[in-house]
Amino acid sequence: MRKLIKGGISGISALIAALFVVVIGVQPAHAGWYNYLAGHPMYKGTSPWCTGSYVINGTSGTFILTAGHCFSVGERVSGTGAQFGTLEYRKYNGTDGDSGLVRPDAGVDVYQTIVDPKTGNAPGSGHVTGKMPSADQTLGTAVGKMGNTTGWTEGTIQYRFLDWNGVYVYCANYARAGGDSGGPVWRQDSQGLRAVGMHVGALNYNGSVLGCYIPIDTLLSQWGASMNFWPAYAARGTVSEEELMPPSPSNELPPVLTAADGVQLILD
Repeated sequence: MRKLIKGGISGISALIAALFVVVIGVQPAHAGWYNYLAGHPMYKGTSPWCTGSYVINGTSGTFILTAGHCFSVGERVSGTGAQFGTLEYRKYNGTDGDSGLVRPDAGVDVYQTIVDPKTGNAPGSGHVTGKMPSADQTLGTAVGKMGNTTGWTEGTIQYRFLDWNGVYVYCANYARAGGDSGGPVWRQDSQGLRAVGMHVGALNYNGSVLGCYIPIDTLLSQWGASMNFWPAYAARGTVSEEELMPPSPSNELPPVLTAADGVQLILD
């Protein structure tokens, strides 16, 4: 599979980028000023359409992740106040998963900070300090999701499903609805606020509808990309013990479902 971006930022640049990422380059002259946060709505024209996720980077530039089924390549993407980018690359259908990369316009700052698009609230400071490996996303692990339609919801991981356009998705019992696709899935615990994955849809199984996401490790591997994170000291906020998600109750990966289990897929 061809990788479009790879590598990361090192040295002094990495220290600067850990605090904030400023996107520069030749972009459309009509670009507006916008401060992007993970969880912000993504509009198609004037219609609320999907949700934006984490910021990834590599040798081809800095991009905002969203679900691949949300926009076509070349489509302009708007936020709460202005157009802020263009979908430049897309993986959807076949065996490529379900993700797309929005290149931000000039004058748009992109922050590795999570926000609830419905209320503006954030877990802790909202600053993401790391990522949660797929191998640690075990059965019963509590995770949160931000989505344009249902906002901040939480649940615990129940299943993995193979395949969602060729990749595993992890499914948890958090509330979701159409328009939440692309939203960041996260976890806040004693290790900090970590990126877990990107919401793409749902499974209808055994009488329950579960929200499903592509793990962040899968997305970074597919795009040959890396992420910048806030340093731990910058992410400290007034977070009580009661606000932290509990330790994972199991070391076992969630059981696998396939089409043979009669699973119904729902795109959000």
